[in-house]
Amino acid sequence: MDAEEYRKQYEAELSAASRRRSARPGPNAATMSTRELVAAIKDRDGDPATRIALLDEASVGAVEKPSVVQAMIRILRDPAEVDTVRLAALQALQQNTFSRAGFRRYEADYREALRSAATDDDAGLRDQALERLALMRDEYAQRLLVDGLQDPAQALVPPQRALQLLGNDVHAEHYPLLRDIVDTSTQPAVRRSALRLLAADSDATDMFARIAADKSEDPAARATSAIALQSLAPAQFQDVARDVVLDDDDDQKVRATFVNAIAHRDDTPPDEVVAKVRSMAAPQAPSGALRTAARQFVQQRGEK
Repeated sequence: MDAEEYRKQYEAELSAASRRRSARPGPNAATMSTRELVAAIKDRDGDPATRIALLDEASVGAVEKPSVVQAMIRILRDPAEVDTVRLAALQALQQNTFSRAGFRRYEADYREALRSAATDDDAGLRDQALERLALMRDEYAQRLLVDGLQDPAQALVPPQRALQLLGNDVHAEHYPLLRDIVDTSTQPAVRRSALRLLAADSDATDMFARIAADKSEDPAARATSAIALQSLAPAQFQDVARDVVLDDDDDQKVRATFVNAIAHRDDTPPDEVVAKVRSMAAPQAPSGALRTAARQFVQQRGEK
């Protein structure tokens, strides 16, 4: 998910939270002075549920109240605080980051608080803090994610989640690690995530070709590899595509992926490939993804 999609999702969640606030009994932040509010949300002896409710209410327009924002940051940064209260502080702060100009003066402190929360014992708080940092393309968070992928004993989130977060700002220096994950992981979803992040790695072309051509491989990994190979090494892609498309014993969905890909290429496929695809588009051909792709190929390229 990119930053704009995240913003839209988060604003929808905030709207729902606002409706819940209006129906909730208990202390009302609107009736408190700023000093009373800060004291209440910082009170470690206070009821966590009450503090969470006050943080939720105080989040609206907090960016204009420095003492409130700093109290939230202090809570988020403090590992001795209750995890659910820290998470509520994080969510309240995140709402205010959308006021970009107003929040700028808090950014450095907020980042440091997120870094503290990113290694917390609570899995939910860790995940949320790492997600915010990843969207900020924070180098410290990237190191944490990479360290966890290299050594599972240090992992702060599951490997697929780490790859998803790392994908917000993947660097060429990460490519050797990602290639190693593809070669060694036994988890199909993790391998597919790593393959997607390698889509711009020119050193991975042979690996993409090998996976795309291998009928014993995970079909989804083959499809991902085929798309990457088409972009990185068109000639190599054409050789693999020919073998896959002509092989009636190969996976039908993988063949459909190749047919769709060659339909959008500027070069002309070999005559034997065109003839095979034309036969797969015939009315008597078995229905399914492959026939659909073949018919689109015929239409796209004007084959008769």
